[in-house]
Order: sequence, then C-alpha cells, then structure tokens
Amino acid sequence: MKYDKHQKLMNPVRNSGSKLNFYGVIKMTKLNKISNGAKNTKKLALSILPEKLGICHFDKNSLIPDWALEKTNFTSITRTQDELSITLPQDKIPGGVLVERDWRAFKLEGDVELTSVGIIASLAKPLAEAGISIFNVSTYETNYILVEEKNLQKAKKILGRFCNIKE
Repeated sequence: MKYDKHQKLMNPVRNSGSKLNFYGVIKMTKLNKISNGAKNTKKLALSILPEKLGICHFDKNSLIPDWALEKTNFTSITRTQDELSITLPQDKIPGGVLVERDWRAFKLEGDVELTSVGIIASLAKPLAEAGISIFNVSTYETNYILVEEKNLQKAKKILGRFCNIKE
C-alpha cells in the first residue's frame, strides 16, 4: 500500500473505492481500487448551513420535548446511557434549557461511503491546530462539523485551502 507524504498519520482505507489523504482529498477509481493518479483527485465539498444552531443537554431520563420534533433543516437527537443531546436551530429552543448557542455547521456534500476512513480527522486536525474546537454530528448519509459562530470565518479560510466551500 502506497502513501503520499500526508497519509503517514492515518490508517489506510482497505477494501474501499476511495482513499482520503490527510488534507481531505479523495482519490477515486471506477474499479474500486486505490488510485494514486492526480487526474482522479477531487476536493471535498462542504456547504455551510444558514442557521445558527444550539446544542442542548438533558438528563439521560428526559423525554424528547415536542419542540425538538418539529421539522427543521437540521435536527440531531442523540440518547446515550448518560445523557440526551439535541442539536437544532437555536431559534426553536425555548428558555430554561441548558444550551450552548451560536454554532454553525459545515455539511459534507457528495457521496462518501459509510465505511470511509479519515474524513473527519482530515477536517478536524487543521481546525484543532488553529485552536478551533468542533462538535461533530454524523448521520448514515453524511457528516456535519459544527464550529462556534465566532470561529466560522477562520474555519472557512482553513478548510477552504483543501475543500470547495459553498454557502
């Protein structure tokens, strides 16, 4: 298995039609074999969701509130044995809720397999190096990287070096 100079810190993708280098470039082939040819390289595409999001925290035994079940462009409800976490547009969150406000989301666009390796790391590492914390939300079909509104422009500049970003 060959690595380019940026892949030495990541696990290689095995049995997949794509390979992701550290800076978010996916190399793809028709035959689901790993390609090292530059002609097959494309940048990751990200879009920025327009709304500000809030990340709510509830006790593990809390019921999901009705206001969290309303249809929005983005709602994530996660229950673990320790907590209930709900992320949605902050204008939908009523007073009295424990919430972290003013988060913005980058949505990973395009077809990325559920078994792809290293995509979040390729986005998170340069942000972490710049002192920008993230809140990641993954779904079956895509990933969202949330950053605080105050860091949006800086994150956009950093990610724009190796991703196509549309608003």
